[in-house]
Amino acid sequence: MLANITEEIELRGCNPNPQILVPSEELVDIAILINEIENNIIELPRERFRKVLKSSRDFLNSIYDLHYVPFEFYEENFFIKLQIAGDADPFRLPIKRIKDESDFYGCLREFITFDDGPKITYRHIELPKRATKLTSLSYTHEITHTQLNNMRGLIQNYFNTEVLSIFNELLHAYHTNDQESLLRVHDEHRLLELAHCILDLEMFRGTDYKEMKSYLLEGSCYCESTLKAYNMFIRYYFGNSNIRKELISGVQSVIDGDITLEDELKKLDISYENSQDIKSLRKYLNR
Repeated sequence: MLANITEEIELRGCNPNPQILVPSEELVDIAILINEIENNIIELPRERFRKVLKSSRDFLNSIYDLHYVPFEFYEENFFIKLQIAGDADPFRLPIKRIKDESDFYGCLREFITFDDGPKITYRHIELPKRATKLTSLSYTHEITHTQLNNMRGLIQNYFNTEVLSIFNELLHAYHTNDQESLLRVHDEHRLLELAHCILDLEMFRGTDYKEMKSYLLEGSCYCESTLKAYNMFIRYYFGNSNIRKELISGVQSVIDGDITLEDELKKLDISYENSQDIKSLRKYLNR
Protein backbone atom coordinates (compact mmCIF):
# COMPACT_ATOMS: atom_id res chain seq x y z
CA MET A 1 0.00 0.00 0.00
CA LEU A 2 1.25 3.53 -0.71
CA ALA A 3 2.82 4.72 2.52
CA ASN A 4 2.57 8.51 2.28
CA ILE A 5 2.01 11.41 -0.09
CA THR A 6 5.74 11.91 -0.75
CA GLU A 7 6.04 8.29 -1.89
CA GLU A 8 2.83 8.62 -3.92
CA ILE A 9 4.08 11.75 -5.72
CA GLU A 10 7.40 10.08 -6.59
CA LEU A 11 5.80 6.84 -7.75
CA ARG A 12 3.28 8.62 -9.97
CA GLY A 13 6.05 10.57 -11.67
CA CYS A 14 4.65 13.92 -10.55
CA ASN A 15 6.87 16.96 -10.08
CA PRO A 16 8.47 16.71 -6.60
CA ASN A 17 7.89 19.00 -3.62
CA PRO A 18 4.56 20.68 -4.46
CA GLN A 19 3.94 23.77 -2.33
CA ILE A 20 0.83 23.93 -0.16
CA LEU A 21 -1.64 26.40 -1.68
CA VAL A 22 -2.09 29.82 -0.12
CA PRO A 23 -5.70 30.87 -0.79
CA SER A 24 -6.14 34.12 -2.71
CA GLU A 25 -8.87 36.62 -1.89
CA GLU A 26 -10.77 35.27 -4.91
CA LEU A 27 -10.56 31.75 -3.51
CA VAL A 28 -11.86 32.79 -0.08
CA ASP A 29 -14.72 34.63 -1.83
CA ILE A 30 -15.57 31.37 -3.63
CA ALA A 31 -15.73 29.53 -0.27
CA ILE A 32 -18.06 32.24 1.07
CA LEU A 33 -20.27 32.00 -2.04
CA ILE A 34 -20.51 28.22 -1.71
CA ASN A 35 -21.42 28.40 1.98
CA GLU A 36 -24.14 30.95 1.16
CA ILE A 37 -25.72 28.80 -1.55
CA GLU A 38 -24.86 25.16 -0.87
CA ASN A 39 -25.92 24.58 2.73
CA ASN A 40 -28.80 22.13 2.55
CA ILE A 41 -27.51 18.57 2.24
CA ILE A 42 -30.25 16.27 0.92
CA GLU A 43 -30.21 12.62 1.93
CA LEU A 44 -31.04 10.35 -0.99
CA PRO A 45 -32.96 7.08 -0.67
CA ARG A 46 -31.11 3.78 -0.78
CA GLU A 47 -30.48 2.13 -4.13
CA ARG A 48 -29.86 -1.50 -5.02
CA PHE A 49 -26.11 -1.99 -5.18
CA ARG A 50 -26.23 -3.70 -8.60
CA LYS A 51 -28.17 -0.78 -9.99
CA VAL A 52 -25.57 1.65 -8.64
CA LEU A 53 -22.72 -0.25 -10.31
CA LYS A 54 -24.64 -0.63 -13.58
CA SER A 55 -25.32 3.11 -13.73
CA SER A 56 -21.60 3.86 -13.58
CA ARG A 57 -20.63 1.10 -16.00
CA ASP A 58 -23.25 2.12 -18.56
CA PHE A 59 -22.31 5.79 -18.36
CA LEU A 60 -18.54 5.32 -18.70
CA ASN A 61 -18.83 2.73 -21.48
CA SER A 62 -21.17 5.04 -23.40
CA ILE A 63 -18.73 7.94 -23.44
CA TYR A 64 -15.18 6.48 -23.28
CA ASP A 65 -13.13 3.52 -24.42
CA LEU A 66 -11.67 2.21 -21.16
CA HIS A 67 -8.55 0.06 -20.83
CA TYR A 68 -7.66 -3.00 -18.81
CA VAL A 69 -5.70 -2.16 -15.65
CA PRO A 70 -3.00 -3.86 -13.54
CA PHE A 71 -4.56 -6.01 -10.86
CA GLU A 72 -3.14 -8.12 -8.05
CA PHE A 73 -5.12 -10.45 -5.85
CA TYR A 74 -3.35 -11.46 -2.66
CA GLU A 75 -4.62 -13.67 0.14
CA GLU A 76 -2.73 -15.34 2.95
CA ASN A 77 -3.92 -17.44 5.86
CA PHE A 78 -2.61 -20.37 7.89
CA PHE A 79 -3.10 -22.84 5.06
CA ILE A 80 -2.57 -21.00 1.78
CA LYS A 81 -0.77 -18.06 0.23
CA LEU A 82 -2.38 -16.99 -3.04
CA GLN A 83 -1.15 -14.26 -5.35
CA ILE A 84 -2.55 -13.59 -8.82
CA ALA A 85 -1.35 -10.71 -10.98
CA GLY A 86 -2.31 -9.51 -14.45
CA ASP A 87 -4.54 -7.09 -16.31
CA ALA A 88 -8.25 -6.84 -15.59
CA ASP A 89 -11.34 -5.08 -16.83
CA PRO A 90 -11.67 -2.16 -14.37
CA PHE A 91 -15.28 -3.13 -13.69
CA ARG A 92 -14.06 -6.57 -12.58
CA LEU A 93 -11.95 -5.16 -9.76
CA PRO A 94 -13.26 -6.52 -6.43
CA ILE A 95 -15.44 -4.19 -4.38
CA LYS A 96 -15.36 -4.02 -0.59
CA ARG A 97 -18.34 -2.37 1.04
CA ILE A 98 -17.39 -0.31 4.08
CA LYS A 99 -19.73 0.17 7.00
CA ASP A 100 -20.36 3.61 8.51
CA GLU A 101 -19.05 5.55 5.52
CA SER A 102 -21.17 8.16 3.72
CA ASP A 103 -22.92 7.25 0.47
CA PHE A 104 -20.44 9.51 -1.37
CA TYR A 105 -17.41 7.56 -0.10
CA GLY A 106 -15.05 5.79 -2.48
CA CYS A 107 -11.43 4.64 -2.42
CA LEU A 108 -9.21 2.81 -4.92
CA ARG A 109 -6.76 0.64 -2.98
CA GLU A 110 -3.37 0.72 -4.65
CA PHE A 111 -0.23 -1.30 -3.90
CA ILE A 112 3.32 -1.29 -5.15
CA THR A 113 4.77 -4.24 -7.05
CA PHE A 114 8.49 -4.63 -7.82
CA ASP A 115 8.60 -7.19 -10.64
CA ASP A 116 10.07 -4.77 -13.23
CA GLY A 117 10.82 -1.89 -10.91
CA PRO A 118 8.27 -0.24 -8.61
CA LYS A 119 4.85 0.33 -10.13
CA ILE A 120 1.28 0.85 -8.98
CA THR A 121 -1.22 -1.97 -9.19
CA TYR A 122 -4.80 -2.23 -7.93
CA ARG A 123 -6.41 -4.64 -5.49
CA HIS A 124 -9.94 -3.45 -4.87
CA ILE A 125 -12.33 -0.51 -4.73
CA GLU A 126 -14.05 0.49 -1.51
CA LEU A 127 -17.63 1.77 -1.58
CA PRO A 128 -20.09 2.39 1.27
CA LYS A 129 -22.45 -0.22 2.70
CA ARG A 130 -25.37 2.18 2.31
CA ALA A 131 -25.62 2.92 -1.43
CA THR A 132 -27.52 5.73 -3.17
CA LYS A 133 -27.27 7.38 -6.58
CA LEU A 134 -24.34 9.36 -5.17
CA THR A 135 -22.49 6.06 -4.76
CA SER A 136 -22.66 5.51 -8.51
CA LEU A 137 -20.80 8.82 -8.92
CA SER A 138 -18.18 7.67 -6.42
CA TYR A 139 -17.73 4.45 -8.40
CA THR A 140 -17.32 6.49 -11.60
CA HIS A 141 -14.72 8.59 -9.76
CA GLU A 142 -12.66 5.54 -8.72
CA ILE A 143 -12.94 3.79 -12.10
CA THR A 144 -11.56 6.98 -13.69
CA HIS A 145 -8.59 6.75 -11.32
CA THR A 146 -7.91 3.19 -12.53
CA GLN A 147 -7.38 4.57 -16.03
CA LEU A 148 -4.73 7.09 -14.94
CA ASN A 149 -2.95 6.30 -11.70
CA ASN A 150 -0.73 3.45 -12.89
CA MET A 151 0.67 5.38 -15.88
CA ARG A 152 3.75 7.11 -14.55
CA GLY A 153 4.08 10.76 -15.58
CA LEU A 154 0.63 10.97 -17.16
CA ILE A 155 -0.24 13.51 -14.45
CA GLN A 156 2.75 15.71 -13.69
CA ASN A 157 1.22 18.10 -11.16
CA TYR A 158 0.06 16.20 -8.06
CA PHE A 159 -2.64 18.82 -7.51
CA ASN A 160 -4.28 17.71 -10.80
CA THR A 161 -4.73 14.12 -9.57
CA GLU A 162 -8.49 14.47 -8.99
CA VAL A 163 -9.43 16.65 -11.99
CA LEU A 164 -10.74 13.99 -14.39
CA SER A 165 -12.35 11.87 -11.65
CA ILE A 166 -14.37 14.87 -10.43
CA PHE A 167 -15.14 15.96 -14.01
CA ASN A 168 -16.55 12.49 -14.73
CA GLU A 169 -18.64 12.60 -11.55
CA LEU A 170 -20.21 15.77 -12.87
CA LEU A 171 -20.77 14.33 -16.35
CA HIS A 172 -22.34 11.19 -14.91
CA ALA A 173 -24.69 13.21 -12.67
CA TYR A 174 -25.66 15.42 -15.61
CA HIS A 175 -26.36 12.50 -17.94
CA THR A 176 -28.77 10.69 -15.64
CA ASN A 177 -32.51 10.78 -16.35
CA ASP A 178 -33.10 13.15 -13.44
CA GLN A 179 -30.00 15.12 -14.42
CA GLU A 180 -30.66 18.37 -12.56
CA SER A 181 -31.71 16.85 -9.21
CA LEU A 182 -28.74 14.47 -8.93
CA LEU A 183 -26.35 17.13 -10.24
CA ARG A 184 -27.53 19.57 -7.58
CA VAL A 185 -27.15 16.99 -4.79
CA HIS A 186 -23.68 16.19 -6.08
CA ASP A 187 -22.78 19.90 -6.15
CA GLU A 188 -23.84 20.29 -2.52
CA HIS A 189 -21.43 17.56 -1.43
CA ARG A 190 -18.50 18.32 -3.71
CA LEU A 191 -18.58 22.11 -3.42
CA LEU A 192 -18.99 22.10 0.36
CA GLU A 193 -15.91 19.90 0.48
CA LEU A 194 -14.12 22.50 -1.69
CA ALA A 195 -15.19 25.30 0.68
CA HIS A 196 -13.88 23.33 3.67
CA CYS A 197 -10.54 22.75 1.91
CA ILE A 198 -10.19 26.46 1.13
CA LEU A 199 -11.01 27.54 4.68
CA ASP A 200 -8.63 24.94 6.17
CA LEU A 201 -5.82 26.18 3.92
CA GLU A 202 -6.62 29.76 4.95
CA MET A 203 -6.74 28.85 8.64
CA PHE A 204 -3.31 27.20 8.66
CA ARG A 205 -1.47 29.60 6.34
CA GLY A 206 1.80 30.93 7.74
CA THR A 207 1.93 28.39 10.56
CA ASP A 208 4.43 25.60 11.22
CA TYR A 209 2.42 22.80 9.59
CA LYS A 210 4.99 19.99 9.59
CA GLU A 211 2.64 17.60 11.38
CA MET A 212 -0.21 18.60 9.03
CA LYS A 213 1.75 18.65 5.79
CA SER A 214 0.12 15.53 4.29
CA TYR A 215 -3.35 16.77 5.24
CA LEU A 216 -2.75 20.20 3.70
CA LEU A 217 -1.15 18.77 0.55
CA GLU A 218 -4.20 16.56 0.07
CA GLY A 219 -6.45 19.57 0.72
CA SER A 220 -4.48 21.57 -1.85
CA CYS A 221 -4.94 18.74 -4.34
CA TYR A 222 -8.71 18.59 -3.87
CA CYS A 223 -8.93 22.38 -3.97
CA GLU A 224 -7.07 22.83 -7.27
CA SER A 225 -8.54 19.70 -8.87
CA THR A 226 -12.12 20.63 -7.97
CA LEU A 227 -11.74 24.15 -9.35
CA LYS A 228 -10.34 22.86 -12.65
CA ALA A 229 -12.93 20.07 -12.92
CA TYR A 230 -15.75 22.59 -12.48
CA ASN A 231 -14.09 24.92 -14.99
CA MET A 232 -14.16 22.06 -17.52
CA PHE A 233 -17.69 21.01 -16.66
CA ILE A 234 -19.15 24.53 -16.75
CA ARG A 235 -17.78 24.80 -20.29
CA TYR A 236 -19.45 21.47 -21.08
CA TYR A 237 -22.73 22.41 -19.37
CA PHE A 238 -23.16 25.72 -21.24
CA GLY A 239 -21.26 24.66 -24.37
CA ASN A 240 -22.45 23.58 -27.81
CA SER A 241 -21.95 20.10 -29.27
CA ASN A 242 -18.50 20.94 -30.70
CA ILE A 243 -17.21 22.15 -27.32
CA ARG A 244 -18.59 19.03 -25.64
CA LYS A 245 -16.99 16.72 -28.20
CA GLU A 246 -13.65 18.50 -27.80
CA LEU A 247 -13.73 18.04 -24.02
CA ILE A 248 -14.62 14.34 -24.17
CA SER A 249 -12.06 13.69 -26.92
CA GLY A 250 -9.39 15.36 -24.82
CA VAL A 251 -10.16 13.20 -21.78
CA GLN A 252 -10.03 10.10 -24.00
CA SER A 253 -6.59 11.15 -25.28
CA VAL A 254 -5.33 11.35 -21.69
CA ILE A 255 -6.86 7.96 -20.86
CA ASP A 256 -5.13 6.51 -23.94
CA GLY A 257 -1.80 7.95 -22.79
CA ASP A 258 -1.44 10.04 -25.94
CA ILE A 259 -1.09 13.32 -24.04
CA THR A 260 -0.40 14.32 -20.44
CA LEU A 261 -3.23 15.83 -18.44
CA GLU A 262 -1.23 19.05 -18.11
CA ASP A 263 -0.83 19.37 -21.89
CA GLU A 264 -4.55 18.77 -22.36
CA LEU A 265 -5.44 21.40 -19.74
CA LYS A 266 -3.06 23.84 -21.43
CA LYS A 267 -4.71 23.11 -24.78
CA LEU A 268 -8.09 23.92 -23.23
CA ASP A 269 -6.65 27.01 -21.48
CA ILE A 270 -7.67 25.70 -18.07
CA SER A 271 -5.41 26.91 -15.27
CA TYR A 272 -5.58 27.21 -11.50
CA GLU A 273 -5.85 30.99 -11.86
CA ASN A 274 -8.65 31.14 -14.43
CA SER A 275 -10.54 28.42 -12.56
CA GLN A 276 -11.11 30.92 -9.73
CA ASP A 277 -13.73 32.77 -11.78
CA ILE A 278 -16.46 33.51 -9.25
CA LYS A 279 -18.80 34.97 -11.90
CA SER A 280 -18.73 31.72 -13.87
CA LEU A 281 -19.33 29.64 -10.73
CA ARG A 282 -22.16 31.92 -9.59
CA LYS A 283 -23.82 31.65 -13.02
CA TYR A 284 -23.62 27.85 -12.78
CA LEU A 285 -24.96 27.71 -9.22
CA ASN A 286 -27.84 30.07 -10.04
CA ARG A 287 -28.89 28.13 -13.16
